[in-house]
Amino acid sequence: MNLALDVGDKSLPIPDGVKSVTGFALIDIRNRRVPLKWLNRKDFKEVSQGRTEFRGLPQYYRVEGRAIHFWPCASHEWKVVLTIDDIATQDDIDARSNSLSV
Repeated sequence: MNLALDVGDKSLPIPDGVKSVTGFALIDIRNRRVPLKWLNRKDFKEVSQGRTEFRGLPQYYRVEGRAIHFWPCASHEWKVVLTIDDIATQDDIDARSNSLSV
């Protein structure tokens, strides 16, 4: 699923019909994927603490509710590709990702 990220964006809404997000990647000028690393709630809060408006190349993402948050904020426009799962819930995906990152 392809989306766009504008300068200064720090989150994107999850498109209607998508049950859960399993991956988030930026598309560079050569059309290559630059994947972002999923972080659990605690680690995402820690990495972005006090620097929520910092701009650069997004490196981390976290899904909360119906939005995908990433850090740092985008300093350039990007095409974004999401990997989605319409069977598992977002809690299932987060639990699986959390067990892989430990």
